[in-house]
Order: sequence, then structure tokens, then C-alpha cells
Amino acid sequence: MSGKTSHSFHYKESYPSSVKRVITNEIFLHSSDTPESLFPSSLSKVDTQSRFRHRDDISKCLIYTHSACAHNGRFNAHAACSFVFSPDRNRGTVSFPLERRGPSGERHRITNNRASLRAVIGALQYKEWNKDSIETIVIGSSSSYVVWGATQWVRTWTQNGWKTSEGNDVLNQDLWMCLLKEFEHWSNIGVAVEFLLVPEKSGGVMHQRAKIAACATAAEGEVPDDFEMVTESP
Repeated sequence: MSGKTSHSFHYKESYPSSVKRVITNEIFLHSSDTPESLFPSSLSKVDTQSRFRHRDDISKCLIYTHSACAHNGRFNAHAACSFVFSPDRNRGTVSFPLERRGPSGERHRITNNRASLRAVIGALQYKEWNKDSIETIVIGSSSSYVVWGATQWVRTWTQNGWKTSEGNDVLNQDLWMCLLKEFEHWSNIGVAVEFLLVPEKSGGVMHQRAKIAACATAAEGEVPDDFEMVTESP
């Protein structure tokens, strides 16, 4: 688990200065690969704990993300978010309940899509990944909403004034804008963010660990009110 600290987030500041510059890419698995074979657990000379580093490029690290939601979208819904960045059971898995309010301070319905997106934001904000000699953060998610939204759809949304192709308001706009701001933050310090669509049924042990962590936290039924930044405990 992680510590939490209050985080002031201003909605007007959440829009990146250059959307095109910070849009990320999706990476794909070859038919013979799995997330675990492409990003095996390893302990390099720069690591204090094992990471999931790319087998051909140790500057690329995978973080598994997941979510769980009970009573999706209903008035009594509660959800949780999780991510796994190391096989270390004590320090490598983080989970937290989804807040009622978003980074702009507005209240939102609790949904699984929202929790999946929030998990990614939590993972990116958790620590200064660049200090672990990471040049590319690869977010692993089984949510096509998250992966395709971050790598494809958000381009159109921003061009259309946050409207879908049908002319409707984009759902979870506050979290998408927060995520774009995270992309910009990492881009400014030379760290790329990429996405990997993880097969739900064959995502491997660490993907399942993220799922179990999210389910366990969601089962507690907690729904915090305020959005808070999830950070590594000292």
C-alpha cells in the first residue's frame, strides 16, 4: 500500500500546452509474446528492487494497472484502483479506493472506466520513475477504453473541443485532462509514456496480482470524497 498526500489540482491548468507533443503510443505483443516474456522481472544494477524491464531495453519498464467496481455507475457504486510495479509483494503493489470527486473538485459517478483511468494516473504520479533510470514508462492495462483512449481517441476529442464523434461530451474529461498533464510532465523531463493492452485471461501472474489487489480494496466499500495524489511512502 502507499501513503497519500493532499494534492491541489486546478482544472484550468490541466490542459497541456501541446497535445500533439504529449500523445502516447501503443505497443503490441507479438503472437509468441506475453507481457511477462517481453518485460521479465529483473534486478539491474540501478534497481533497489526488481522491476519489469523490457528484455531488449532495460530503460523501458512496465507497470501493471487494474480496477474493480461494484454496482458500476449506480448510486451505491464503489470502486478501487491498483498498480503493480515490482514483484516485491510488500512494496511493489499499490491499491486505493476511487474518490467521489475528480481533480477539478466536481463529484462524479463511480464507474469501472473511471477507476481504470484513475489507476493509470495513480501509477504515473506515484514516484519519480526517472530516478530509477527509466526512460519509458509502459502502462499495462486490460482496459481498451484506457489504452485506445490514451493513444488514439484523445487526439480527436481535443480537436473537437472534448466532444465525441456523435457530438456528446466526453465522459471522464477531468481525468483525461489530468492524464494529459501527466504525459506532459514526463515528456518535459525526457520520459516517454506508452501503453500495452494486456490480455485479461492471459496477462500473467502480475496482472492477476493487480486485479486481486483492486478487488480486495473495492470490497472494503470505501468511497473517499476528495481526489488525492497517491505517493510512495518514505
